Amino acid sequence: MKKELALAGILLSATYLSADTYIGLNLAKGLSTNTVSVGGTDVDEDNDYTNISIIVGTGEDGGFKVQGRLNIVQLDIPIYDDTHDTLVEIGVDGIKEWEVSPTLYPYVKAGLAAGSIGTDETYYSESTAMEFSLNAGFGLSFKVNDNVDILGGIDYVYRKYQDVDVGLLTISTTGTSFEPYIGMRYSF
Repeated sequence: MKKELALAGILLSATYLSADTYIGLNLAKGLSTNTVSVGGTDVDEDNDYTNISIIVGTGEDGGFKVQGRLNIVQLDIPIYDDTHDTLVEIGVDGIKEWEVSPTLYPYVKAGLAAGSIGTDETYYSESTAMEFSLNAGFGLSFKVNDNVDILGGIDYVYRKYQDVDVGLLTISTTGTSFEPYIGMRYSF
C-alpha cells in the first residue's frame, strides 16, 4: 500500500507542472464474473465489487487527457481464501472528450492497470498474487464551474490474475466486468 501511495504522489507531482491538472475521486460498482480454472475444470462465479479510484490527470477540456489512478477494489467474495478480499491497482487511462456545450463533454477512454491481492501462504505458494487489467469505456462529464466536473460512465474491465499453486494443482483466474461509476474532478 505504501508503494501505491508513493506512486500516486509521484503522479501528482508530475502533473502539477501542467496548467490543466486535475485530481478526482470515482466510486464504482463492478458487476463481475470470474472464471476460475483448477486442474482443467472451469467454474464461473459472480463476484461483484466496489471500486474507489483516486485520480490525478492532465489535459484540456474537449481534447485529450491522461490520468493515473489508484484503485482500491473491495471484492464481495475473496478470490483465493476467506480473508483476502481487497485488490489494490495502479493504472493509467487515455481519454478523448468532445465539447457539445460549454458544460457537457462526452468522452471515451481506455487504460490498463496492475495490482496485487493477498493470498494465504498456508495454502498457496505466494503471499500475494499479481493482477493485470485492461479497461475501455465511455461517459459524460458535466462542468459545474471552471474547477469542478461531475462525471459518470461505464467501463468494461478484463482482469487476469497470477496463477497460483496449491500442492500439485494450479489455479488460474480471469474476470470480466461492467463497472458503472460516478465521480468528481477538481481542476487547478
